[in-house]
Amino acid sequence: AGFFVSYLYRSINAVIGPDLARDFGLSPAGLGLLSGIFFFSFALFQLPLGVLLDRYGARRVQTGLLLVAAAGSLALAIAQSFATLFAARAVIGLGFSAGLMASYKSSSVWVPLHRRSLANAMIMSMGALGLVIATEPTALAVAAYGWRTVFMALAAIIAVSAAFIFFAVPEHPATQAAPAPLAQQWQELWAILRLPLFWRVAPLLGISAGIPIAYQTLWAGPWLRDVAGLARPDVARVLFWMAVSFMVGILLVGIVADRLQKRGIGPMQTLMGFLV
Repeated sequence: AGFFVSYLYRSINAVIGPDLARDFGLSPAGLGLLSGIFFFSFALFQLPLGVLLDRYGARRVQTGLLLVAAAGSLALAIAQSFATLFAARAVIGLGFSAGLMASYKSSSVWVPLHRRSLANAMIMSMGALGLVIATEPTALAVAAYGWRTVFMALAAIIAVSAAFIFFAVPEHPATQAAPAPLAQQWQELWAILRLPLFWRVAPLLGISAGIPIAYQTLWAGPWLRDVAGLARPDVARVLFWMAVSFMVGILLVGIVADRLQKRGIGPMQTLMGFLV
């Protein structure tokens, strides 16, 4: 639920960008800045987020941050200036920073290691479903009700998601024990950052995940509109089918990785095979 709304928001500017540009007089650079601040605050909070997830558990951290995102969405819906719009997008990015990581944290404590590839693929597919909803369905809703009403409705959906997570997700026994001292957690984080293995894997994941996200959520929409000359309904439809294929591909990768792992082929080999 958290990653669904997170991915919806990170992708939505590709559809509503022209509305924001018209109502606030934004240049392409201003619209790019508005899109980028979401990812900046999202990324900036990832390291302290890891400490919080280990210290307080995914359920509580995800719930609290989603409520922050709901407040940001409401502020965006009523914004009357670019400064408010900019601040609201930054708050939303912060609020959604745990969307995927809280899910992965839950996967790491609840799902056996040999089934984790499939579980994580199912989590990712929920994000891809959010990407699907952020395309043609959102364009139709904006055309019918206006972008402000859509963001107010999304604020309510985020708040409901937070409540659902808080009351439905079980608390793992490990999170109920006394947490390690905060200083020790930061020392352990620093130790991870110094591992050579981390710096060998991080660029691979950054490129293989970062480029598709940037392409789908930032570049494809403006290119289809400004270069290919497509009208907004056609842009939304192309993005819709891109998102559907992305979702199907994620599930396929998870199923394949799950089957190959039973034959002794690890996730890294499967990842490299799909990239090639």
